[in-house]
Amino acid sequence: MTVIHPHYGILAGRIAVSNLHKETKALFSEVMTDLYNHKDPDFNTDAPIISEETYNIVMANAEKLNAAVKHERDIDFNYFDFK
Repeated sequence: MTVIHPHYGILAGRIAVSNLHKETKALFSEVMTDLYNHKDPDFNTDAPIISEETYNIVMANAEKLNAAVKHERDIDFNYFDFK
């Protein structure tokens, strides 16, 4: 559809971002906590996706990192930028 009109790509991107926002947490540090505390679904054992070092750096700077993420900028991407 974007060959018909480029705004279709913008619309599709906004829909995709909206759907992503519904499935993720608002704060960067909360997402990092989830990644660090990830459990293997088959064995119910700890299986962190990020290292302890990364987690500690993020938590030590959580306030600054959370403030740096501007979710309102997500709608600036079209569908192909997003995917």
